[in-house]
Amino acid sequence: MMKIISGGVMIFKLGELFCGPGGIGYAAKTAKINNPDFAVIHAWADDYGKDTCATYGKNITHT
Repeated sequence: MMKIISGGVMIFKLGELFCGPGGIGYAAKTAKINNPDFAVIHAWADDYGKDTCATYGKNITHT
């Protein structure tokens, strides 16, 4: 994770290596952060399995 301060908000960028079907990405997208000073952005993901990538696309990017 990398943090960036933008307009007073600390943004954490999440990257996934060997992402599988996208459990961590889904958690990052749906996390309820009750502090307006923080945000999590899912920045990138990578995996090598064709079927895994297709499942990830359906679960996270809806492609």
